[in-house]
Amino acid sequence: MESTKQEKLKSHSLSRYLDDFKKIKTPFYFYDLDHLEETIQLAKEHSKKLSERFKYKIHFSMKSNFDLVLLKIIKKAGFSIDCFS
Repeated sequence: MESTKQEKLKSHSLSRYLDDFKKIKTPFYFYDLDHLEETIQLAKEHSKKLSERFKYKIHFSMKSNFDLVLLKIIKKAGFSIDCFS
């Protein structure tokens, strides 16, 4: 089981991007969209039973990140967007 965890971590490793990162001269954000999709799927799976029982819905706080690409992915997944401060 430990080797599976290591393989999963290795597949999410940023090391494959390091050469490209070195070429970028200004600060930038890097989003692992595959990891985001996996995280969204896990959240949906784990919250399904509770949301049916307690009638709640997952909201993403736009205040934490307002990148349009990420917001579209999150909205497409069926989550609401919280835009209050």
